[in-house]
Amino acid sequence: MDIEGVNHTYILLKRFRFPIGNTTRDAIAVSSSSGLTLVSLYTLMVKVAIGQIWTAIVFLGAAYFIRKNPTCNRAAATAGVYNASASQTSVIMLLISYLKPMGGEIWYPILWAVLAVLAIAGTSAASILIPKLLVIGHAAPVNPSAVYYPGNLLNDEALPNNTTLARAFALTVPYFLRAAGQGELTPRNSIVVEQENSTDPNFVRINYNYNVTAAEFGLQHAPGLIFYANGSCYTEYGWLTNSTETGGISTDTYSRWNDSSKQVKVSGNDGGPPFAIFAGNSQITNPGIGNVSYSIVASSAGRPSYTASNDPWYLTTLFNNTFNNQIGLDFLVESGRPALSCWESDIFTYQGKKADEFSLTTFNLAPFASPNNVTPPFLTDVIQSLMTYPIIVQVGIGLGRSNLKSATSSALGHAFNAGTSSIFQDLEFLVMASYVATKNMFVETTRFPLTGRDDIPDVARTPTTDSSFNNSNPLRNGTGDFVITDPGIATLSIQVLIAIPVAMAAAVGAVFLLKYLPSQWRVSHALNATVLYSHLHEREEEKVGKDENWNREGTVAFCPNDDLALIHPASYQEQSDQEPSKGKKKKGYHWLPTSRGKEKASRPLSNDPNIPAASTPGSGGVTKEE
Repeated sequence: MDIEGVNHTYILLKRFRFPIGNTTRDAIAVSSSSGLTLVSLYTLMVKVAIGQIWTAIVFLGAAYFIRKNPTCNRAAATAGVYNASASQTSVIMLLISYLKPMGGEIWYPILWAVLAVLAIAGTSAASILIPKLLVIGHAAPVNPSAVYYPGNLLNDEALPNNTTLARAFALTVPYFLRAAGQGELTPRNSIVVEQENSTDPNFVRINYNYNVTAAEFGLQHAPGLIFYANGSCYTEYGWLTNSTETGGISTDTYSRWNDSSKQVKVSGNDGGPPFAIFAGNSQITNPGIGNVSYSIVASSAGRPSYTASNDPWYLTTLFNNTFNNQIGLDFLVESGRPALSCWESDIFTYQGKKADEFSLTTFNLAPFASPNNVTPPFLTDVIQSLMTYPIIVQVGIGLGRSNLKSATSSALGHAFNAGTSSIFQDLEFLVMASYVATKNMFVETTRFPLTGRDDIPDVARTPTTDSSFNNSNPLRNGTGDFVITDPGIATLSIQVLIAIPVAMAAAVGAVFLLKYLPSQWRVSHALNATVLYSHLHEREEEKVGKDENWNREGTVAFCPNDDLALIHPASYQEQSDQEPSKGKKKKGYHWLPTSRGKEKASRPLSNDPNIPAASTPGSGGVTKEE
């Protein structure tokens, strides 16, 4: 499922099941640009939620600790935390200042500092985690109207003649070429190709296996479905029945499976670099479910080489005729090269059951929601079309003259480098291409060319009463049951899309209820800086004989009139300069009466001589407003 789609092959903003691992996830696909915007928005939501949780912790913690007979330092630190809570960094810096003064209860500033660090870490982690949690892939559900699959093998009875059959198969050639190219870049995580040790240099046995999961197929509704391919090939010299040479050109005849009706000839006259001829055998040589044998005959004899080789397919001899002088090469591949006798077992497993490609309906894949709870016919027909014989046979035929690694990596015309070529490299190349072709079989149904489809039945369409597949017929069940990958797509998790806004709303709502509903926890509002200021102001009002009855019913304090403030912040240095009689100078800051406050304190309260004049602030007298 690594082939990129084009924008008409998939559907955005449609809910679907995104296959991942051995499961599927509820998802929706958007454009990558929209995905980036949503990631930013949801990251902000998480930060808001974390901020609200931090606010709740401060609100509850301050109310709890301020009521537990706190020391003066703890009370001051609590007030500082409450008023600096909008910035966790400010809280940390504040608490660092209290580490030394609160040596006897150092746990208190450390506790708040740890909580602030966790809040900062959570906010920072949101920027890293949210993209991974929200964007789970780059796939969207296929657009069923873009699906097409030529009925070239399974439904060849619906084709009018062999010419149309050949045209149908020709439509699949780009599919196999893409698989071969991508196979070179595919990690070998689930593919094994191994050559057995042998004391006979002329005998080679190579075993291979790979598996493809439902997620790699791109299937939306078959979590746990796995395809296993196991195969083996060995050099078979007994099939060579005749070898002739005419004019220095050799011709070898092979009877595959020792059956004269299945003869094939290869010759130096074939021209071009080495290639292989593939054929499947309906006779099962190794009994077992899904087991099919096939053959590979290499046409490599008579090709000139830059270097010598001892590999059975590319065994060289000295090249000493006059043609050698024209091309300047010293080596020629000998005739009589062995064929490869191979077998492959293709098995699907699902929920403990096993089936080959022709018995997939026994799985009863209910999640597909198809009639009678069976595997949708489109999916089974595509699988059966490609796996009537092992898909490696289809790949070998589809690649044509480019089906060997030696032809694609070192060939120059009909000359090549035999010394760097081997059966193992060729078979590994074919197995890798087969693996890619297998996992991309459904995605590739959206990539067939629009031209050349005339008179070729479409397996994606419902057959008519005469079993033919008309291209205008309704789409078959299962046609839209897979996904298309593309870097321009962002696949978003529905669960995360819902969970994050809900969590943010819950956090905001919880903090709102804590702050505004009647509760013993609302006592922490008394630590608000405006409330604390109102109490300082009232103390000065008492000195000048006035009570302005500050409103503290909400989370902040309000003065009932627009009079000027009676106090202002100042340093102890300023106080010492103004009032030298105070004695020893102190460091730091505090509140001093404003000029208005001093003026009010120095004025007489009334004309009654029995009432003494108000003293200045700090003299111990009581003043009242005139």
